[in-house]
Amino acid sequence: MSHVEAIKRPAALAAPKPEAAAFGYRIEVDTEYWRVQSRWERLAKVGAALPMQRQCWLSAFYASVGRIPGVDPLLVTVVDSLSGRDLMGLPLIRQKQGRLRAVTFADRGLTDYNAPIVGPFVPRDLKNIRQIWRAVRRALPATDLVLFDRMPSHIGGQDNPLAFVDGVFESGSTALQLQMPDNYDDWRGGLDRRFRRELDRAWRTFNEHEGATFRLIENSDEAQDFFFGFKRHSKTSVVDFDHAYVMDQPAVRRFYDRVFADGLTDGTVRFAVLQAGDEPVAGLVMLIDREGCTFHHLATAGGRWKICSPGRLILDRAMMALHAEGFRLFDFTFGDYPYKRQFGARPVRLLDAHIAVSWRALPSVITERARHALGRRETRRKTEQDLPAYR
Repeated sequence: MSHVEAIKRPAALAAPKPEAAAFGYRIEVDTEYWRVQSRWERLAKVGAALPMQRQCWLSAFYASVGRIPGVDPLLVTVVDSLSGRDLMGLPLIRQKQGRLRAVTFADRGLTDYNAPIVGPFVPRDLKNIRQIWRAVRRALPATDLVLFDRMPSHIGGQDNPLAFVDGVFESGSTALQLQMPDNYDDWRGGLDRRFRRELDRAWRTFNEHEGATFRLIENSDEAQDFFFGFKRHSKTSVVDFDHAYVMDQPAVRRFYDRVFADGLTDGTVRFAVLQAGDEPVAGLVMLIDREGCTFHHLATAGGRWKICSPGRLILDRAMMALHAEGFRLFDFTFGDYPYKRQFGARPVRLLDAHIAVSWRALPSVITERARHALGRRETRRKTEQDLPAYR
């Protein structure tokens, strides 16, 4: 009779508890990304994965940020015991959260969405999904708390299996996406007239400067120079980070160096800039997959360039360029800012999970759920106040 076997490498990680056994699945936990890299990429190609759970992003993360002292990589693979098929990959880390040992996704303030890599044969029924999750929990090394945040309810059109486990609730964060029609002029003409006129005015004002240009950078060294040249401005971002500002950390620099080097080469990363001569005005990091384009990080020069609305302007020009290449889905990620709705983006559902694995985490879980409940009420209140501006 088949059962869940928890396999952990290296041997320093303790064997799973006997109660981790269940029927039909095997849980494997690795601590080095290269051991699962080819398996997970095959799983993503035949199944579904978001850009920040693909090879370019994860290999850079685990080679840099994942090696920070106190960060323990946990690469969890769910396998069907009978067929040997990989069903799901969970790119996780373990780190201290105060006094608690917390398991989170590979994030550390860098990742917009956290999600598993979902294969085509993942069970769809609630009983099996919860059975898998119980086995995953028991296969983890000593842990007090599981913290998953900003999880989409769907991944590439498929249900996110983690949406159905106990301890998951509606996120306090809101993400927005734009599904553009095939006819670009129809979409542009459907925007609010005042907003269109502001974009056109901003473009004319920007072009009054000598050497004003918009372009997509393809050279990784040039992209890195532009990106870190904006470091003093890059707190102004498409991503509404609740995390501490991390861009000055050496490991983060190594992370983005590798993301640009690998991503610009294989086409999974694009970098757009507005510049006037040699002066950078705005920069936009975009993650590309078969589903569309995700706007990951936006930085602007501010100061005298504010009159050009450089943030909105570079988004407008980037969407125009990528639409001409065939892209239709544009993901503005989380942060419910008015300009995203002005472009026609609409909210998508995000989920959080705060799961106590030991009794030590119970006060933290209760506090976090209360905070998120208050946050959701405040978000709804602000949305209701702002709605008339979008009608």
